[in-house]
Amino acid sequence: MSSFRLEADDHLERRMDSVDWYEGLKMAQRAARALNFMAVTGLRAPSANEMAGPSLVLSEYADHRSHWYDDESKCIVILDEPYPHLLQDEIDWAEEHGFHTVGVRWRGVYSASNTPRLHSVSKTLISRLAKKLKALETRLKVEEWTHETQPYESSFISPARTLSGKRKLPRMMPAPEGVERAGAVPCGPGEPGYRSRWRPARRMDLDKHLQIGPILERLTLSTGLGLESGLTRIRLTLNKWFEEEYKDADLPDKQMRQDYYSPAPTAIKGAADALAELAVVRQIVVVGYQDCKPKRDLLDRIGRCEQQVQRSDSRRNP
Repeated sequence: MSSFRLEADDHLERRMDSVDWYEGLKMAQRAARALNFMAVTGLRAPSANEMAGPSLVLSEYADHRSHWYDDESKCIVILDEPYPHLLQDEIDWAEEHGFHTVGVRWRGVYSASNTPRLHSVSKTLISRLAKKLKALETRLKVEEWTHETQPYESSFISPARTLSGKRKLPRMMPAPEGVERAGAVPCGPGEPGYRSRWRPARRMDLDKHLQIGPILERLTLSTGLGLESGLTRIRLTLNKWFEEEYKDADLPDKQMRQDYYSPAPTAIKGAADALAELAVVRQIVVVGYQDCKPKRDLLDRIGRCEQQVQRSDSRRNP
């Protein structure tokens, strides 16, 4: 459902394009199955806090899993939709690992698979849910889902949108390639339905990219500093900018394409060394790129990494 947005009270609209009408139909049907699943079971997507507890260790057969939350029992439920039929080994595995598994005679959300599974620490809960889903399947078998296709440029207006008297907003589209705004240009062609990501309009010198890449790799190998998440975003951002700034023909050696993910010889140990290396990265970015919002956002992320190292060090050395 993450690829859909609520356009009106009676209308879910997919954000991105589909390859063709058939893929679009499949995505719409999958969304309809998910809505039926939520309506019948009362399950909802769990919050980060609700997911923070011990996780269920599913068997090797698990596939196309999704996590749900039951407000009544306060339990997490995993919907698992592999292609093969349910095996006794899966049920035994669950019992050995402190939870329960039940197969459901229902078509599932991901696809009309053989036997979707429900997993939870509460056997009562998944038994109750299985009965509801079996009844849903009985109903769906006699329903006829229809569809229609329209030209790509068309815009569907739902009855609720019409009754509201409010104009439907135009579909979000990426900025055209080549346009420059306040020192930034779109980073890649973008995707219909989403805003453009941006990068500095002037590329950074190649030698500066080649200097930053190994530093970020060494920092990533460092443990105990709490930098994993922040560094990942910084490295992904700079690597994407590098890919857009330099085509293969611009590189003396194609191996340079792997600059941001090349093996580093040693990890950086200690907060002082990590801060010194982050300061080098910061200075290279300051000098290497013109002022623009993407650059400022990147410097903010580097700053947050520096703060994280300082907090981690203060906890270790109060």
